[in-house]
Amino acid sequence: GGTAEAAERVYIDITQPGFMKLPIAVPEFKVQGGDEPALARQMAAVISEDLDFSGYFKVLDPAGFLESPQQMGVLPSEIRFDSWRAIGADFLVRGAYEARGGNLNVEFRLFDVVAQKMVVGKGYEARVADARAVAHRIANEIIAALTGEAGIFDTRLAFVQAEGDTKEIFVMDVDGQNLTPLTRDGSMALSPAWSPDGSQLAYVS
Repeated sequence: GGTAEAAERVYIDITQPGFMKLPIAVPEFKVQGGDEPALARQMAAVISEDLDFSGYFKVLDPAGFLESPQQMGVLPSEIRFDSWRAIGADFLVRGAYEARGGNLNVEFRLFDVVAQKMVVGKGYEARVADARAVAHRIANEIIAALTGEAGIFDTRLAFVQAEGDTKEIFVMDVDGQNLTPLTRDGSMALSPAWSPDGSQLAYVS
């Protein structure tokens, strides 16, 4: 029956013109072992940028956080909701990861600070090289959980770039990163169009 739908609470009704942006805290991820300490800040930064860009969130300045991201816990029982409420956060994104030998294990949880409960929690296994993509995916999960709308941040954009007399097709992430040339025909490549499942790209040459 329709109980599951009723239980799904949309936190922010983006169809209302006067909706208030949700204040959200995204501390750097906790390093749980292995190497790649720089990812702690990088992944949090990508998520923060995506959430900010979506227009639905007010991402709080980490300088105001009362707790050290590397010392605080990641489990629901370890979250001190009062210290996040004190800085005005309605939501908290908590991530942790372990990187070893090029492999990356990431877990993230989204907490409702006001209700003091977990909204969503997921784990990902990927390559260290794909850390940005994982961060984009997490941002999408957060947007989907709180707005009921799918995020756009693991989408790739295809576009034509003119170089002299030639035009080639490039793809890139929504935030302008991971720019990749798709064609090197040395001719005119035009009208890129994705296949319905996004796995293939058709173009006119």
